[in-house]
Amino acid sequence: MGPWIVHRTAIPNPQALRLTMRVNGEVRQNSTTANMIFTVAQMIAVLSAGMTLEPGDILATGTPEGVGMGMKPPKWLQVGDEMEAEIEGIGRRRSKGSVCCATVSSPHGRRSLQRRRPPPTRERAFSCSARYLG
Repeated sequence: MGPWIVHRTAIPNPQALRLTMRVNGEVRQNSTTANMIFTVAQMIAVLSAGMTLEPGDILATGTPEGVGMGMKPPKWLQVGDEMEAEIEGIGRRRSKGSVCCATVSSPHGRRSLQRRRPPPTRERAFSCSARYLG
């Protein structure tokens, strides 16, 4: 999560925020919340019709275009890569790719994360540590 979790009163219009992701200084994702398929208000309306939303609940909305898997050729994260996520008006979060997770498929077609030893530098990596920037 992050770079920060803020109260809704801190964001006058949640559909007008720029989202940027850089990997080693290269911009990989650059979009705005105006491009979301469903607005925050729509998600709250649909979810609250079937469940009670409590203070502190978090709605995970996905990610903008620009993920490494969709690039040609794919650009997987490497151990040691520095990722910087920024949400306009909220802040930035910087993470260094370290170890630890690989996505695997089960015999039933489900995907899960399994912990493993650090991968060689040419394999995919998952970010596990972070520094917060104001």
